[in-house]
Amino acid sequence: RLLNRMVEDDPQAHFLAVVGPSGSGKSSVVKAGLLPALRHGRLPRSETWFFAEMSPGNHPMHELESALLSVATSPVHNLAQTLALDSKGLARAINQIVPQGHEMLLIIDQFEEVFTQVPQEAERAAFLASLQAAMNDPTCRLRVIITLRADFYDRPLMYEGFADLMRRRTEVVVPLTTSELEEAIIAPVRRLGIGVEPELLAAIIADISQEPGTLPLLQYALTEVFERREGNTLTLSAYQASGGALGALARRAQELYEAMDSDRQALVRQLFLRLVNIGDGTEDTRRRLSWEELTSFAGDGPDLQYVLDTFGKYRLLSFDRDPITRAPTVEIAHEALIREWVQLRDWLSSSREDVRMQRRLSNAATIWREADRNPGYLLGGAQLEEMESWAVTTDLALTDEERGFLAASIVARRAQEAREEARRRLREAQERRSRIRLQILVGVLAVVAGVTLGLSAFTLIRANNAEARAATATVALGQEQARAATLEAAAVRGENLAAEVYRSRLIALYAQQAAADGDEALALALAYAAVQIDGAPDEAWAQLAQLLDMPAGSDRPTLLAAAEAAEIRPLTCEERARYSVLPEC
Repeated sequence: RLLNRMVEDDPQAHFLAVVGPSGSGKSSVVKAGLLPALRHGRLPRSETWFFAEMSPGNHPMHELESALLSVATSPVHNLAQTLALDSKGLARAINQIVPQGHEMLLIIDQFEEVFTQVPQEAERAAFLASLQAAMNDPTCRLRVIITLRADFYDRPLMYEGFADLMRRRTEVVVPLTTSELEEAIIAPVRRLGIGVEPELLAAIIADISQEPGTLPLLQYALTEVFERREGNTLTLSAYQASGGALGALARRAQELYEAMDSDRQALVRQLFLRLVNIGDGTEDTRRRLSWEELTSFAGDGPDLQYVLDTFGKYRLLSFDRDPITRAPTVEIAHEALIREWVQLRDWLSSSREDVRMQRRLSNAATIWREADRNPGYLLGGAQLEEMESWAVTTDLALTDEERGFLAASIVARRAQEAREEARRRLREAQERRSRIRLQILVGVLAVVAGVTLGLSAFTLIRANNAEARAATATVALGQEQARAATLEAAAVRGENLAAEVYRSRLIALYAQQAAADGDEALALALAYAAVQIDGAPDEAWAQLAQLLDMPAGSDRPTLLAAAEAAEIRPLTCEERARYSVLPEC
């Protein structure tokens, strides 16, 4: 039937979706039935086709690249960029890889992983768009067959264009009938010269004919019976000893679990919770786990190796390698174990929300890493608060990447809070300074008047001339030139120390004025210049302390150290010229 669908008079006949319930034999009929037939030329020139297989995994575009490279007859440069360029990248890649006059068949098994394991919607949409564009291109020499669990049939229908492919090009695989089950049991062992007791045949069919996941259950049960066979016969007693088709997987898993100490049992729980994708209105499914993720939360010690070896020995776990990195992977060997092992069902029931939160954290951490740890991808707001509270209470082990991502999000939030607090304090300071702005201006005038009055009593003839200029400047040029003239008068008399004190006080008052005007950088630079003057008065030091948000009574070495740590900018030549009491550049 599948062969006939592939040669129908349909412009989209190069695509076929094989859909059926879990364990109905979708993968088997494609890989063990259709694929060998095509390799032997059942369709015109199909014996010359190129064949590749893949499962979508977490990054279907990477898996697609690996599948294409597996059939390339010569080096292919920049294949990843070609695929990612746009939706027509796959069609262009086929033209590069497949020699003229030949076709390629790509089998995508477990297509539901596109919707259960891909964390980024953009990558999922790009993958589906690439397949759709290639299938709608009449010149593209690519054929695609996907296998999809029936309970995920609605997911690809949500993508315009791909939904039309699914509507027109779907073939349904239903569970085996009783006669087909009998043939599936008897035929393989008959070729080995081994018989099957009629009672065994009846017991197996009665146990599994109405169960989901028929073929995986049958496979495991027959393997157990084969290992317990009596001579050249598979017997009912061996089947019963194994626990039967429904109980064999679960019984073996529970026996292995109970034989372990408490530390290893805890490790088994952490492992199997990571190996399951939580269904959202669908059945839970198995999940491939990379060695890097596994060892990051479980360590790489003898306990982990013992658990893997034990469950692997009895074919409850299967091991493979990532097609891109070649790093080891592990997954549950039979999806039926998720349904049948009561202990695992209990773990999933009690930890379901925990597992969902862990996957959300893991997906967010992956996106952050792939964005070169861009701070814009960190968690924030209510989402971070929720994740932070959960991490404190959960008993699920987290990977280094998950913990690091969460910690980075918390640090970023604290930094943001510190910046907001600094801005708040600055606003308050500016408001406070604005309220006393008039008082500061009055104080400036009072100090100038006091300085002028105090010096006038000791002025010599030359000083009198300078003070006269100061008086004229006060009227004609403003307060700043008056202060400068006053200091000049004091210098003429040789009262250098007094003049420096007044100069420091004036610069500190300029700093107050700059702060009141909202120019905090200039204010700090002026205040720092004021205390650099020998004999700087207490008012100058107090002004620096205020601008540094330090207690007014702070000792001078502490204030100087704080000023240096604040990296106060130097005064510019223009600013020095503006304030005549400052040394010129």
